[in-house]
Amino acid sequence: MNKSEGCFMNKFSNLREYEPSSHHNRFFFQWATWSVNHPLLVIALSGLITLTSIFLIAPANILSTQLAEIRQSILGHSGLVIDTSVDAFSDPSNNSVELLERYRDLFGRDDYFMVLIEGDVFTMPYLEKLTKLHRELEGLNVDISTLGERRGSKGKASNSDSKIPQEQSQTNAAFALDDHLGFEEGFESEGDGWGEDDETTVIEEVTSLINARRTRGTEDGIAIEKWLDPLPKATELETYKKLILNDNTLVGQMIGKRGRHSLILLRANFMSEDDTILVNQKITEMAMAYHDPKSGFTIRISGMPELNGTLKNSLLGTLRVLLALSILLMLGMLTYQFRHIIGVIPPIIVVGMAALNTFASMSVFGMPVTMLSNILPAFIICVGIGDSVHLLSVYRDQFKQHRNPKLAAIETVAMTGTPVLFTSITTMVGLLSFRLASIPAIQEMGTAGAIGVAAACFHSLFFLPVILSFNKKSLLGLKDDLKQTQANEHALHSTAIPKKLTLDWLDRFIAFISDSQAGIEEQGKARAESTTERKRRLSTLWIGATITVIAIFGASKLRVWHSPLAWLPEDQPAKIAFDITDREIGGSANLQLLIQGGERGMKDLELIKGIEKLKTHIMDYVHPQEGDIIGNSINVNDIIKETRRALKGGDETEYRLPESNEELSQLLFLFENSGPEQLRKLATNDLSISQMTIRLKWLEATAYRGLTEHVQEGIDQYIPQHAQVSATGTVYTLVSTVGALLMDLVKSFGSALIIITLIMIFMLKGLKLGFLSMIPNLIPIVWLMGFMGFVGITIDMNNILIASIAIGLAVDDTIHLLHHFRVHYEESGDSFQAISASLNHAGRAMVTTSSILTLGFFAYIFSDMKNIQIFGLLIGLSAAMAMLIDLIFGPALLKTCYPRSTVANLKD
Repeated sequence: MNKSEGCFMNKFSNLREYEPSSHHNRFFFQWATWSVNHPLLVIALSGLITLTSIFLIAPANILSTQLAEIRQSILGHSGLVIDTSVDAFSDPSNNSVELLERYRDLFGRDDYFMVLIEGDVFTMPYLEKLTKLHRELEGLNVDISTLGERRGSKGKASNSDSKIPQEQSQTNAAFALDDHLGFEEGFESEGDGWGEDDETTVIEEVTSLINARRTRGTEDGIAIEKWLDPLPKATELETYKKLILNDNTLVGQMIGKRGRHSLILLRANFMSEDDTILVNQKITEMAMAYHDPKSGFTIRISGMPELNGTLKNSLLGTLRVLLALSILLMLGMLTYQFRHIIGVIPPIIVVGMAALNTFASMSVFGMPVTMLSNILPAFIICVGIGDSVHLLSVYRDQFKQHRNPKLAAIETVAMTGTPVLFTSITTMVGLLSFRLASIPAIQEMGTAGAIGVAAACFHSLFFLPVILSFNKKSLLGLKDDLKQTQANEHALHSTAIPKKLTLDWLDRFIAFISDSQAGIEEQGKARAESTTERKRRLSTLWIGATITVIAIFGASKLRVWHSPLAWLPEDQPAKIAFDITDREIGGSANLQLLIQGGERGMKDLELIKGIEKLKTHIMDYVHPQEGDIIGNSINVNDIIKETRRALKGGDETEYRLPESNEELSQLLFLFENSGPEQLRKLATNDLSISQMTIRLKWLEATAYRGLTEHVQEGIDQYIPQHAQVSATGTVYTLVSTVGALLMDLVKSFGSALIIITLIMIFMLKGLKLGFLSMIPNLIPIVWLMGFMGFVGITIDMNNILIASIAIGLAVDDTIHLLHHFRVHYEESGDSFQAISASLNHAGRAMVTTSSILTLGFFAYIFSDMKNIQIFGLLIGLSAAMAMLIDLIFGPALLKTCYPRSTVANLKD
């Protein structure tokens, strides 16, 4: 070591004698000094926090029984929950959700497990296999720990004492997105609630052609039989085929019009989402044992439980792979940039701890992991890496200058602590703005994300400097040239670019795209802006403004479109099953109507006739683009008409409603005596409330809006005023939820914009610079929205958060750039030199962090799920556009708004 280098090593051997300069934040200087002087304590505290997080989120089967019980007693629940169901996006405070829960109280779950079987239905081999499979499914036995548990509670299903939501509306289908849902006061049932039997079973009901209801007349009245139990003889199959394919209660419900597909429908008891998926897996295992395409018995699994399970498995599987790929790309970027293990592994440890802290907070606060919050690990890792890169970039310059690792770590935190803190705060604000959304899943994702960003900031400023203080001699990618070190030191302490400073490709790139040399001679002296430079600056502003105007036009083309099924690849078995069910058997989605009668309940002929007209009105609906989307509709009228036909000797002309209330009461009385369990599926025991189930083709949520309006018109027209009808079901709640997405977008982005603007004004200590800083922050958002509009990317629950996330990311680079611009501008009073100095200080880190973010999120394009592809593409693009706008548009804007006054008299 030569004498000069020794001076660098010993210059600040006693850190206590070193005082912060004007470039340092005193709080962060003292914070870093304490941290690097107590390294073992810092590492121990970080390790304790990490181990606690692991304890809070570890699966119960990994923990010992004693530890699991301790966690249960602390949290009051079993730990972190994963819920990828559509219901996870519903708003529990919405009256439509309350109404859905009331429907479930009365009639059980509204979702079915569907086993779709393709083949020649009316052949003996097919029916024999169908019978065996039906019987085996009836005997399904799964050990379920949450049996009877309802969403939002840990107890059993609500009982009959539950009140239906009371509203002050009249007859109401409640389909209009802004309308209130519910029934008038007094709408409650004395009948039994669903699931109140003494013995609770996993599968409440299995229905197929084998046990489908068949009402037949007898000498004593009627008999309720099963269509294919016992199986008919082979010689009778043609007759049965004609009868079944002419039965409107079967076609479009459990058999297709062509007689080539049939369904086994299973309704389960209430249980957790995880256990529902477990039951679906058991049903799949049982059913696929009979799968034999060669013999004409092809089995597929459909229904909402299958979709939820497929989404969960696909999301978790693809995110694990893509997260690993994203981390590998980041490791590659960090290795290329810093060329040493201390510049590569510690940042990954930092963001890993932050991700664990995020999920631990979700476990503590009982926030489930949903289809939205699944992306949090990748988001926290990509955002958290940015903090580490800024620290590492400054650290290596400081270490090269002082050759003292502890002093370099302290100075790094003292210089970058403020911008790192404020970048984290602005990103947190963008995430916390989701608290204004109407959907709890979005609110919780924002809260958890904000906690993760805060954790990443904390570990970056607390743990990382300590690790860097252990560095012995690595310059983290910089050349070990003492003359170059002295030149860099001169560059750091002046706003000029030394004449012989050696620039690598990244420095040259920054200088080229930002035009940072404008108005500064090689010797660092100020000069006037040349005509060419002025034209270039104005051209930059005009081009940026033109692209922004075009982007605004593109953004006007944005529309809301949400369908979780569309996220799956085309060859996904669940998607194929849904498509076939829609095409062949009426549909894979359900819409329910909950009907409250007057004093006579369902024994009111006027109401019954109104229900019949409403059913006809609904069945006549034709979607403008999709055509016929209604497959089937069942309600208590089917029972009434069946019973009347049976009493008339099976005469098809008698399959109609009765002529008087007396006859209606008699028909219901007869059927109730013969098949009370069949009547109970469609009406309460006291016949005061009934339900209508409408089978629909699966469409994206907003495509049902025309249908909802059509149904509302029918209710208004045909249902008497003394009765009430309200729509419910998962499809309807999804329509209501998606309808609020645009308003959620406006509220979350608007609030984030206002708060971030105030933060920028506070941090930059001026209204002018604060408001000016928001221009390069908003332009990437406008460009991104314009891009989405032009290429046809729609707004859905997966990307509704993009704008708020993007502004949080865009602000990060702006803060680092303008923080240093303000400091140097206050010192020199020369905006051109301040721009040059700020780009030299922060430009390299800005490009590195943005590149890591872009590549990290672009890795998600390789997902086989479209929602993950789009999310990664949009976030990656927003990071890249934010960087380019800050480096190109930002300096031009600053030079225009802060003209050089000190050399205004200079001439070209």
